[in-house]
Amino acid sequence: MTAPIGHSLVTRLEEYLHSWGLREFHDESSYYQWQRTCLNRDQLLAFEELLKRRTKEGGGDADIEFYDLLAQPIILPVLYSQRYDYYRKIGVVLYRRIAEGSRVLDFGCGVGILTTFLAQEFPNIEFVGVDRSAQSISIAEQEANRCHVKNVSYFVRHIPSEPLPGSYDVVLSTQAVFQSEGHSGPPSMGWQTFRRPYSLQEQVTLEMQLGLAPRLDALQAVLQRNGRMILFEKTGHLGRRILFQRALSRRGFHPVHEPLAIAYHSIDEQVVDGPLYEVSQAAVGNSALWNEEPNRRPGDSLYGCSGRVARRMGSILMGNENREHGQLKSIRWGMCRISLGKWQEALAYLLFEADSGTSAILVGGLLELSILTDIFEQLMKMPAEQVDQFIADTWGNLLNESNEEERPGYENHFSSAQAIYMALPSKVLEKEFSFSGSEGKSMHLEFGKTMSLWYFYWANTFDQRQLVLVDYSGERMLRTYFEDSLKDLKAQIS
Repeated sequence: MTAPIGHSLVTRLEEYLHSWGLREFHDESSYYQWQRTCLNRDQLLAFEELLKRRTKEGGGDADIEFYDLLAQPIILPVLYSQRYDYYRKIGVVLYRRIAEGSRVLDFGCGVGILTTFLAQEFPNIEFVGVDRSAQSISIAEQEANRCHVKNVSYFVRHIPSEPLPGSYDVVLSTQAVFQSEGHSGPPSMGWQTFRRPYSLQEQVTLEMQLGLAPRLDALQAVLQRNGRMILFEKTGHLGRRILFQRALSRRGFHPVHEPLAIAYHSIDEQVVDGPLYEVSQAAVGNSALWNEEPNRRPGDSLYGCSGRVARRMGSILMGNENREHGQLKSIRWGMCRISLGKWQEALAYLLFEADSGTSAILVGGLLELSILTDIFEQLMKMPAEQVDQFIADTWGNLLNESNEEERPGYENHFSSAQAIYMALPSKVLEKEFSFSGSEGKSMHLEFGKTMSLWYFYWANTFDQRQLVLVDYSGERMLRTYFEDSLKDLKAQIS
């Protein structure tokens, strides 16, 4: 299959994905309705049972059987359609990274969707794809023949019992080297930090236990001295990322470029995996690009609410003098006020108030002040006919809610919750509970008051954080939430 001259890379890749029968979906209901028309009940049950077994056993024969099942022609397009955007995003990035290669290994190539596409795009590069699933390799060979692609070969290989064939100047692996998805990597030193001390013995033990060591060693053995590895693994969790980076560093690899975070959609869910690493043992690498801090995306600490909760939060947060006000006119909302400010060196906020009584607020950590300032300044310059759409884009459906359901004044489930918790002023602790278990597992819950707000904070040594803030009207709700969380935790450890 050859794309018409002049088609863009993304267009060629999408046409190629369509040739496999893959379809793009943006909502679950449409996808699962299509899935039920393609697969019968017995096929779906067989898939679900094998998925449960694979999850329980954590790899091995069940893992191979799982991918053998996915490679069946009637099942393949349905289940791989969940990864449509994944293939599109990763395919474009890989295309731009391998152009200088002459011999490329795709480790864990599966049915060869991206391998054959890249071989088709780069006819002067020799590609080799390897995978544990014999059924997947069979499909990959059939697809290469169908597309008349002569510069790709496929092999079944089981690591570490079978060596990889050949020698390569580029090695690719996308979600094939670090497969123990249920393992979070080493824990942090405590619930108040994300730092991990380095222990060579623990590092080596975990690499062997999770199958990371034999896979990386096999890839290193076939990579030419000045070659590059391009790796995109499921290392979005900080502990997994640190373990993976230290495994690469221990083998003398250095990042060639800054690791690249990639977000893609699995049907209607946004997934942030990776980052994508391009590493080399050559002197061009830069170990300073390794990063052991939590990932932070601009705006990840922002939280919005409307109605009575927004009005009460606004009145509390505007108690500080650190604020700006502006007036604007909206066709839908009439005259409106916008207030921007920060509260006690802990929070930043943007409050929207209409003369009709409608209110909405965005609250986040101080790192979000620049984002909120940009919104404020844009609104101040905007003509009335554009204000409505901008407000709708900023607060989404919050302003359209017909009920006055109470919700927290602020909630954060990201790592940024820790910095905000630490910055909360004049905390008065009312209740707390800490638990330490085996293998570095530790967690902490606390409930208290910070100025005119009540707070709940939960943290553990596997990088999970939660911060909830309420005004006086939400105290009982938050107190009950603390007690229920504590009861659940004690039931788990008893």
